[in-house]
Amino acid sequence: MPTVSLQAVDVVSMPFEDSSFDLIPSNLGINNFDDPPAVMRECVRVARRGARIALTTNVSGHMREMYDVLREIAPDQRFAIDKQENHRGTVESLNAMIRRAGFEVTRQVQREFTLAFVDGSAMLRHSLEKWFVDGWRTAIGSDRKLWSEIERKLNERSPLRFTVPMVYIEGVRR
Repeated sequence: MPTVSLQAVDVVSMPFEDSSFDLIPSNLGINNFDDPPAVMRECVRVARRGARIALTTNVSGHMREMYDVLREIAPDQRFAIDKQENHRGTVESLNAMIRRAGFEVTRQVQREFTLAFVDGSAMLRHSLEKWFVDGWRTAIGSDRKLWSEIERKLNERSPLRFTVPMVYIEGVRR
């Protein structure tokens, strides 16, 4: 008898009964939802008392070296660039959101890793970076001339290294 089934559901209104789960994992998800606090409230609803939430996410400051280039090339888009960079939240804001939802934070581990690329052309075309590039294009637009200038500026700084701060937060439903 299977003990696991996969279902694609709307995470802010999951079709599960209250107190259905003992564990709620989230790997690089919370910062990609339109309404993270609503997601956390729904997670509390479907979590049994004593259930654990275990989430990992990159936090504000990720790839800050790229954001510096974007601000240099498109200074008139600074507000949109800042918004795109900061939507991930900080360790403190994530902890607060988790607590407000009804979980008690029991463990937190912060780490940082580096993404390295031979040059900007390689980075902008890398499949992993597609997610970031799409967000950057949303913030500053898709103008070819602008992106050619960004690529040129990145290539001048090659080889490239981008910082990615991460956090693992574990909590228990009260």
